[in-house]
Amino acid sequence: MKLYLDTSIPSVYHDPRDRRIRRVTRTFWATLSGRHTGTISTLVLAEIARAKPEKRVQLLELVADLEVLPVTSEAIVLAQSYLAAGAFSVATLEDAEHLATATVHHIPVVVSWNFNHMVKLKTLQLVGLVNADNGYQPITVVTPDLLLLPER
Repeated sequence: MKLYLDTSIPSVYHDPRDRRIRRVTRTFWATLSGRHTGTISTLVLAEIARAKPEKRVQLLELVADLEVLPVTSEAIVLAQSYLAAGAFSVATLEDAEHLATATVHHIPVVVSWNFNHMVKLKTLQLVGLVNADNGYQPITVVTPDLLLLPER
């Protein structure tokens, strides 16, 4: 399955603050070469560019083999629609752009640890309504651990 990874996924790969999340992320990352195909966007690369130099190098090495999707004008317009619907605020526009980028590139699943703005029922409901109103397919936002469950 093709997945869109927001910046939180590579960011916690080396983060020592939460060992459980780091362990889950590393286990999930190992599935990308077999079970799933990971993609990121130019937005992820821009967010990585703002990291401290040592972390930036680690993150760039980690994502080097992933397909990089452009954040298109279509995605920017869709992200603005998410804001207008109340799914995101102006302060969280980049999070809206992550979901919009996945949507316009027909990536059905976004993987994130961002519980504040993306892995939320209200956000998914509003994004789903906006997507339907604009002729796009629904998307799902999950944490990596859900993708590690056995397939049936």
